[in-house]
Amino acid sequence: MHEGQLVRRLIQSVRRQAKEKGAIGIQSIKVRLGGHHWLDPEAFQILFEQMSAGTSCQGADLTIVEQPPRAVCRSCSFDFLPLDHKPFCPRCKALNVEIRAAPDLEVLEVKFVIPKKQLSREKSAPV
Repeated sequence: MHEGQLVRRLIQSVRRQAKEKGAIGIQSIKVRLGGHHWLDPEAFQILFEQMSAGTSCQGADLTIVEQPPRAVCRSCSFDFLPLDHKPFCPRCKALNVEIRAAPDLEVLEVKFVIPKKQLSREKSAPV
């Protein structure tokens, strides 16, 4: 399942960022799911909850923004939303289509939980 690999990569990346920032947890994560794989946001959410258990990501609010792939017919240039992996043009019925997609996973925003002591040190540090 492709979603599982993406969730694993997301958790590893966010945990690494949290460690670098001295965060004690993750409050929320906002991601965009795109790609050629017709990813299932519900499966992604469930896998995130399961795979984040026992990590600093556990309990983080996960917001998923979907960006489904688009298709362009190479015969008539019609732009459309493909409904399956082997689309045909709904206008001219050609099978000669190009799928255009955003990256499978893009992290849009992460809110970290940072200890107050560290925040006051960061604010008072000379620039």
